[in-house]
Amino acid sequence: MFYKNILYSTLPLFITIVLFVFVGNYGIGRVRDLQSQISQAKSDKIALTEKLNILQTVSATVADSSLAAASALPGKNSVLVMRAQLKSLAGHDSVVLSNLKSDLGSSDISGLSKVGLTFNVAGSRTAIIVFLKDIENTAPVSLVDKITFSENAGGSLATVSVKSFWAAFPKILPSLTEPITDLTADEKSTLEKISALSQPPSFGTSVSTEASGSAGRSNPFLP
Repeated sequence: MFYKNILYSTLPLFITIVLFVFVGNYGIGRVRDLQSQISQAKSDKIALTEKLNILQTVSATVADSSLAAASALPGKNSVLVMRAQLKSLAGHDSVVLSNLKSDLGSSDISGLSKVGLTFNVAGSRTAIIVFLKDIENTAPVSLVDKITFSENAGGSLATVSVKSFWAAFPKILPSLTEPITDLTADEKSTLEKISALSQPPSFGTSVSTEASGSAGRSNPFLP
C-alpha cells in the first residue's frame, strides 16, 4: 500500500517530465528549422539583390544584346534566314546569285546544328570577294566552306559552299535565387563581335508580303 501511494504520487511528475522532454525536443527542432529558414531567406535576399543590381546596370543594353545573340545563333534551322541574307548581300555587293540550294541540316552531340548551302555567284572578282567576306560578317553565324573560281570574258564565276549554324535555346532556366555574376571580359568581347554582325532583313515581313501579293491588302482572303 505504501509503494502504491508513492507510485501514485510520483506518476504525475514522471508524466510531466516525459512530456517536457518530448515537447522540448520538438520545440528545439522547430526553432532550428525556423533558424534555417531565416538563414535561407537572408541568402535568397542577397542573391536577388545582386541580380537586381546587375539587371539595373545592364537594362539599357540587355534587350539589344539578347536580340543580337538570338540573331547570330538562332534557336531553329537558320536556312530560310540565311537564304534571304545571301540574296540581300548579293544585291548590295552587285553580284548575281544563282542555283541556290540547301541540305536538310544536321546536329552534333554538343547541341550545335548546321545547314549547308551551295550557290553560284557571278560578277567581278573583286565584288565576289567582297560578297564572300560579307557572308562571314553577317548573322546568323556562317562559314564559307569551299570556293571554286572560274574566269570568262564576262567576268568571274564562283561556286560556293557555306555552312550556317543554329542551336536550340535552353529549356530550363536557372533558379530565381541562384546567384549570377557580371559578364567576363571575354564574354563582353564576344558579345561586341556578335552585335557588330550585319543583321538579316525583315524576313517575316518579306514572306508575308510575297504571299499576299499586295502589301496594301488588309484581308488576304479577299479578291
